[in-house]
Amino acid sequence: MLPALAAFVTADDVAETTATIDPPTATNQYQTTQLHGWTLKINPAIEAADPDLLAATLNELATQLNAIRGDSSSRSRTNSSNRDLD
Repeated sequence: MLPALAAFVTADDVAETTATIDPPTATNQYQTTQLHGWTLKINPAIEAADPDLLAATLNELATQLNAIRGDSSSRSRTNSSNRDLD
């Protein structure tokens, strides 16, 4: 730790901070779902804390995966077209 910052952080501060941290959720408690061929493991605490944020995140992920799928399929068509020209 930097000497200038060390004076501001005490053992009590660390104890107080770590006391408020929830223990991690075991991955066997995660919800499993499929999205465009990908398996997602979702911590149930995320949905409990903010279901709207989870929904928005999954919608954005679906958009990004669709873009990847679209890009790779157009690239495949381009590559196969190039092979036909050889």
